[in-house]
Amino acid sequence: MPLKRAPSAPAGGARSRSARDPHLNREEIIERLRQAPRRIAAATRGVSNRTLRAAPAPNEWSLVDILAHLRASADVWGGAIEQILAAKRPTFRAVSPFTWLQHTNYRGLQFAQTLLAYGRQRTALVKLLESLPAHAWDRTAIVTGFGAPAERTLTWYALGIAGHEQSHLKHIERVMRARRPAR
Repeated sequence: MPLKRAPSAPAGGARSRSARDPHLNREEIIERLRQAPRRIAAATRGVSNRTLRAAPAPNEWSLVDILAHLRASADVWGGAIEQILAAKRPTFRAVSPFTWLQHTNYRGLQFAQTLLAYGRQRTALVKLLESLPAHAWDRTAIVTGFGAPAERTLTWYALGIAGHEQSHLKHIERVMRARRPAR
């Protein structure tokens, strides 16, 4: 079966080539990853657990649901980064963050508890990524389980986490602005 190669993202300051955000370099990816927990904390500071558990509209996720999803996504894609670094061109099966979330208790936890764990997880990922030489960002894995096997780089996963979170972060900030009383 032919190998499907994802667009590579050159390391070392060159621009990435991703549909999520084609203009981020390594430092920008790391900064987005670093800022995500801070943005969530700032947007939700002082908000009651009841409000955080309430969906803003029918058929929408609550902020607890969104954070649980972000944490599950970080588990899955951060785990892929670790696998890429642990072996030379490993092969592993893709895991859906939605499937992974079903095997966790993240939705049942208090928002603050999940945010703390997510923040610790993110600090460790940022520290790991900052420690890597530029060429390590081009390390690859063969990923199966969603059609033809595909080659994915460490950059692809790091950019995936950073890009995926942006729409959720904007949504959290928009929902919280709408719920705060006018001053």
